[in-house]
This record gives sequence, structure tokens and C-alpha cells, in this order.
Amino acid sequence: MRKNILHINHQLISSLVKKTDVVCDMTCGNGYDTEFLSNICNHVYSIDIQKIAIEETKFRLKHKSNITYINDSFVNFTNYFSACNHFIFNLGYLPGKDKKITTKSIDTIKTLRKITLSYPKSEIIIMSYPGHEEGKKELISILEISKTFSNHRTLVTRYYQNQTAPVLIWITPK
Repeated sequence: MRKNILHINHQLISSLVKKTDVVCDMTCGNGYDTEFLSNICNHVYSIDIQKIAIEETKFRLKHKSNITYINDSFVNFTNYFSACNHFIFNLGYLPGKDKKITTKSIDTIKTLRKITLSYPKSEIIIMSYPGHEEGKKELISILEISKTFSNHRTLVTRYYQNQTAPVLIWITPK
């Protein structure tokens, strides 16, 4: 059976996350990663800058008791918690909503630096979508900055070998 990159992403996450872990979904979006994570870990912090993303996900997952929702930019994550084992990003825009509102490379880079310095033993898993202009810029920035993380290594997977295909990035402690 042929599997897509999101399935591979979830397989990677499942292989890393333990039931006792705390995980941060840095981009709540429609909440599918938040839901997936809430089933495999102890607690999920779900962050999104768009209030509609938080509200809709919170309503859909109201039966879940192990999720804390944060309506803010992921850049400010350190204001909300002090412990986290894994940081999950699904970059780009909120599917089905305004495509002009996207994650920005400057914020993503700032956040990745903060994570690697403040949480040096944490895993970072990123789905990047270079099929739009900001997404291209963001991917290039992530690949460049990850070369400077001396205590981490970066593994990159493209399911299809073209410039607009989604890219899975795993930044892991050495």
C-alpha cells in the first residue's frame, strides 16, 4: 500500500512519543494532529494564532481532557509551559480558511532557535509546504538554520521529488 507523507509523519511521531510524554502541537490548525497526539501521550499543548482554529478544535475535541489550548503565536510558547518532550509543526495556512494567513519563516526560525536552546533533548518534527511563496521561503530558512544546531541533527524526507511537494523535517538531539 502506498503511504503519503502525512502517514509517514504520524508513524515517526508514534515511534518517538511515549504515553508519559508532553507534546506541543505548535500549529493547531483543524486539530487533527492535536487529536492524534492526545491519543498517544499524557498531555498536549495546542497552539494557534487564529482564534477560529482553537475554537473549532476545542469544540470538536471537547471530550478530550488532556489538551490545553493556547490562542497565541507559537513564538510565545515559553509563556505557557516549562516542560515538553516533542514539538510538532504543520506549517503553512489553515486549510479551508484564509490562505493569506500563513506561518512566517522569521517566526519559525526564532522558535526553532528557542526550542534547541531551551529544550535541548526535545524532538522537533516539521511538515513544511513549499507549494506557496512563504512556504518556500520557510523551508529554505529551516534547512539553513538547522545546519547551525550543533547539538542536533536534521533529517529531511520528500515523498515526491519535486519542489512543491510537502517536506518532512526531523530535528533530533545528537
